[in-house]
Amino acid sequence: MFRRIFCFAFEKWKTPIFDNLKKKGVWSLLASIISFFIISKLIGADEAKTEIIVFVSVVIGIIIIEIIRFIWHLYNAPFEIIKEQDGLIASLKFISDRKSIIGNLVELRKEGTELRNRGETLFHQSEIEPWWNLHLKWREKTKATMALLDPNKANQWETLNLYTPRRDFPKALNGQHRKYLQMFDVWLDRLQVEIDALGMK
Repeated sequence: MFRRIFCFAFEKWKTPIFDNLKKKGVWSLLASIISFFIISKLIGADEAKTEIIVFVSVVIGIIIIEIIRFIWHLYNAPFEIIKEQDGLIASLKFISDRKSIIGNLVELRKEGTELRNRGETLFHQSEIEPWWNLHLKWREKTKATMALLDPNKANQWETLNLYTPRRDFPKALNGQHRKYLQMFDVWLDRLQVEIDALGMK
């Protein structure tokens, strides 16, 4: 466990320091070394002692700062590991919940298809409205289930606006019955489209 914490802290520490060295640190270090040798050649070794002191002080200061940074990352590593694990668990739970919700939508489509088929076999006009009320309950339940994954999609699915009927339903008892069946048919088709789209994400 300690090894994992140490490696995690090291990864967190090394990325910013290496990036800084590439962009600024390396060039500053090289410039200090070059300036030291130039001064030591032009002025003499004794005069260059000040440059050595400055250079060494800068290097030691950088080392101390990075040691402090590493200790800080080492201290925070257990908390960050726990946070990452919690995020992973939440992600896996979301995937599991998502699959479950999509499965419920598949079952609701089957339920809707059976209800639509039942509507095609009504014998009397007095049966139309009770049957349609069952459809409204089904639609409300389907929308609520879809909203668990995407509220906007759920609203778009429920709002038909303009639509083109696929079937004429010649056995419909009257015009209103035919319209109900055609609308129900469109909702079922659109539900299948949404299920396919959600399953691909």
